[in-house]
Amino acid sequence: MELSRRECLMLLSTRPFGRIVYTASGLPAVVPVNYLVEPAEWDEDVLVCAVRADWLLASIDHAVVGLQADELNRGMDGGWWVTVVGRAEPVEDRDEAAALRADPRWPRIIGDSEAVVRLRAGLTSGRQFSAAGPAS
Repeated sequence: MELSRRECLMLLSTRPFGRIVYTASGLPAVVPVNYLVEPAEWDEDVLVCAVRADWLLASIDHAVVGLQADELNRGMDGGWWVTVVGRAEPVEDRDEAAALRADPRWPRIIGDSEAVVRLRAGLTSGRQFSAAGPAS
């Protein structure tokens, strides 16, 4: 079953990490990241990622990137996957970045040296499925 934008964002909010997809030296690259969905912003800037490495931040700064997350069972006969594509923008306001780092929903402590990046989600897509066929 194809998922609506709202369903995609709600499912994303249930996972503590995903994979950011970006371009490095003209080729696709994928790196795992922690992220949060900003619940008050279902239709706007929806994802905040914690970025530990300067090289990753340099690669995604104001670039169009994808973020993918999923929950698939071991036999891949049930689960879901969601992809969000949009522009990645570092949160430059120190107070806002500090407040986002302090959010208790993070699965780990986000250090002061880590960049916080907001993904301005332009496109969302996702699917949910089961062994019996698409969920209704």
